Amino acid sequence: MSHELRTPLNAIIGFSDIIRTSALGESDPRYREYAHDIYESGQHLLDLVSDVLDLSRLNTGDIEIHKEPVSVAAIFDSCKRMYAHRADKLGLRLKFSTPDDLPPLHADMLRVRQVLYNLMDNAMKFTSAGGIIEVLARENKDGAIAIEIHDNGIGIAKEHHDLIFEKFGQVRDSIDHSHEGVGVGIGLALCRRFLELHGGTLTLKSALGEGTSITLLFPPAENA
Repeated sequence: MSHELRTPLNAIIGFSDIIRTSALGESDPRYREYAHDIYESGQHLLDLVSDVLDLSRLNTGDIEIHKEPVSVAAIFDSCKRMYAHRADKLGLRLKFSTPDDLPPLHADMLRVRQVLYNLMDNAMKFTSAGGIIEVLARENKDGAIAIEIHDNGIGIAKEHHDLIFEKFGQVRDSIDHSHEGVGVGIGLALCRRFLELHGGTLTLKSALGEGTSITLLFPPAENA
């Protein structure tokens, strides 16, 4: 966790110092780019702190799930708006699909969106330019609703699957040292806990160098 907090903090301090001291000259165009990096690093740091607080609240039983009928298509539209620009910048393709006749999801919209954003962040972080991230939804025969997130990124070795769901766990693989780690445990631990609070499950399928697929399974509305 110390590493995860220090990385964005170092970026904030380093880039802001360059701007503060006009190290590149009074009007260098790179200042605008560095200001953007400072903003993204600050947002990342805020997300990390929020995850820590949410995990603490989960451990003390202070988080409640407020279920209501939720449109999966509306959540997907929110994800599109959130990540379209970033995907273009990284050279990634995003694909979202949901059946027209998919019934509403009986869930806490805020927490479902939080889970999807977390998983999208991971997928985009570990998928190289030219890659594809696909998000789809379907209804099972028993009425359960599944949301799947697939990417063709660097993947996770089988022996590390359990570790990435541990609090503060992080897996580092030699396949690509440019990535800070494969799966920040606090975020994925939160995702799994939120699914459990809904009475659902989160499962992972991945292999090193072959991408990752995560399935969120929500129980039928009458059992939710």
